[in-house]
Amino acid sequence: MASVAFPSLAKSIKTKDGTTYGLVHVPAKDASSKKPTLLFLHGYPSSSYDWRNQIETFSAAGYEIIVPDLLGYGDTDKPTSVDDYSLVRIAGHVEDICDALHATEGVVAIAHDWGSSLLSSVIKHNQQRYIGFVFVAVGYTADSFRDLDEVNTQLEALLGRTLLGYWKFHDQDDAADIITKNVGAYLSLVYPEKPEVWISDLCPIGKAREWTESGEVRPLPPWLPKEEHDFHTQILQKGGWNGPLNWYRQAIQFVTGKAEQDLSDEQKFITKPVFYIGASKDFVGLEGFQRAGTEQRAKNGFETTSIEAGHWVYLEKRKEFDDALMDWLNRTFPASPKV
Repeated sequence: MASVAFPSLAKSIKTKDGTTYGLVHVPAKDASSKKPTLLFLHGYPSSSYDWRNQIETFSAAGYEIIVPDLLGYGDTDKPTSVDDYSLVRIAGHVEDICDALHATEGVVAIAHDWGSSLLSSVIKHNQQRYIGFVFVAVGYTADSFRDLDEVNTQLEALLGRTLLGYWKFHDQDDAADIITKNVGAYLSLVYPEKPEVWISDLCPIGKAREWTESGEVRPLPPWLPKEEHDFHTQILQKGGWNGPLNWYRQAIQFVTGKAEQDLSDEQKFITKPVFYIGASKDFVGLEGFQRAGTEQRAKNGFETTSIEAGHWVYLEKRKEFDDALMDWLNRTFPASPKV
């Protein structure tokens, strides 16, 4: 929630279709800077607050920073219709935000989790306005799947375990109410003390609901201070859970898939430099699969690094993450012109 987490940096922008977005905007220290503008896109369940460390690090280094609360989160509108969460529609909102802030060229987009899925749609529809892309933990998605059960069956045959069982819980009508009532328990699964917990209690069908309904709050990971966790929880509880859960529901209902089904294969290639930052202990966004799927679609430069961390790599290993991103930016865009 930009207005609460970053009151002096918060802005509100209305998109062309009338949707209001809250966001963090930090202008470049030097108006004549040739450094790229950095656009950070968060995932689930998050907000602009998730990028708090990177806002500090990269604004101090002179970069212009744009960090929206994405649709359904924080200060941004929270429509109830699943169709409103089409990633193609939200990609248009991202374009409107950049236009409103005059960030029309020289932008590098950095995305995590569902933000990576959103960035995939941004790329397929309007990548020419960007100069580079960074995927964190979750990589590029060229195509949407049509049948969640079929995907889970295929992944179980390949991996020996179910991977996306928790999506079934997120799609249930009472999921938002259950999470709201047991938010401490739920978030101790989403941000587990040990990342291996996801194998036993997030991925199998029925286990995420069982964990959440137990109401038992497990210990926080050592890299997540209690005061930050509590503030993050307040943001999510205030905004409610139906909006965030609709990101899953739109995928399960093939909303974005329908909107993109007429794209050519050529439109699904990435024509700008790509950096994939993998998390070796992410037991849902499996690093090897995510890296390979991204690399095979990158036509104009691909680099990757692996950090020994779970899904929330930019929080867990802040310095290592920031150093890797800064190094790639410095090498790839040493003097990017702002036109």
